[in-house]
Amino acid sequence: MVRDPQRGARLSGSIGPARPLLFALVLVALVVGCGVIAHSGGTATRPSGSAAQPEAAPVADSARLSPEAYQRRLGAANTSLTAAWRSVASAGPYDAVGTAAADAGTAASRAADQLAALAPPAGADALNGELVAGLRQVATDLSGLTDQVSASTLCASPAVVSGLSTAPGTTRLRDVAARLRGAGFQWGDFLGRPIPASDTRLANGAVVNAHRRGGLGELTVDNGNELDAVVTLAQAGAPAVSMYVRHGAKATLNRIPDGSYQVFFTVGADWNGEDRLFTRSCGFSKFDDLASYATTQDGGRTRYVTYDVTLQPVFGGTAVIRQVGAANYPR
Repeated sequence: MVRDPQRGARLSGSIGPARPLLFALVLVALVVGCGVIAHSGGTATRPSGSAAQPEAAPVADSARLSPEAYQRRLGAANTSLTAAWRSVASAGPYDAVGTAAADAGTAASRAADQLAALAPPAGADALNGELVAGLRQVATDLSGLTDQVSASTLCASPAVVSGLSTAPGTTRLRDVAARLRGAGFQWGDFLGRPIPASDTRLANGAVVNAHRRGGLGELTVDNGNELDAVVTLAQAGAPAVSMYVRHGAKATLNRIPDGSYQVFFTVGADWNGEDRLFTRSCGFSKFDDLASYATTQDGGRTRYVTYDVTLQPVFGGTAVIRQVGAANYPR
């Protein structure tokens, strides 16, 4: 039997603004690329000419909490924040983890306000004040992390947890927690250790999922972008087969069954195999045109279809891709 591959049109491009993008139509089919939105925050400072705050009046010993009562208040704050931290770690990707981070920031602010209103035991005023300041700092850090989720700079719980664990406020709270222990109080066991950001990458050409295999069709992907990519062929909104392509590399997916497929792609950093997504700098798109595979017999020849996908832009391109929401990407 002689196999005679038939080539169609090549689609080339990269992710861009929300409007449709035009790409080159040359010889068979697809494309990918991604944009990353960055976010930076600022720190408010008091104008140099503003008046200093008056010193608080001394607190009479009779009005102070006992060490046991203060420990109970610390314990209540610790319980609330433990639940908030766990919620961030267990949240789903995208909007879900953004909401969990925002809620954790609210919990940190509430705990700061409650502790600031206390009259701690004698000798614990400075520590309590530093604890309050640390909680307010971590609330600011969580607000920044929430913004990064909204900007798709952070996309899943592992990336947000890493960012939170290394945030300035969390580092400050670890120091306060250690000093509280030295003074005989227990607080801050939920903080854990710093977790460095991971950068997990699959081998170039690795098949991410393979719900449908067994045909003769082929898809060759050239990823000239700065981020790794996963290209997915989907039917009826469900993934049929996906392939991982490292940036600056080419890979070929074979054994694609006959049929028409929507072509999706995601780009980003740090692949999470369990959730099948990039945890940082994620973007999602799809081609308007379908990739159609068919195998036919012509005398003694078997004819089948192959597609070439170029993920970087091509001058004069005509293929259209559109950004899609994370929830609409089949994984």
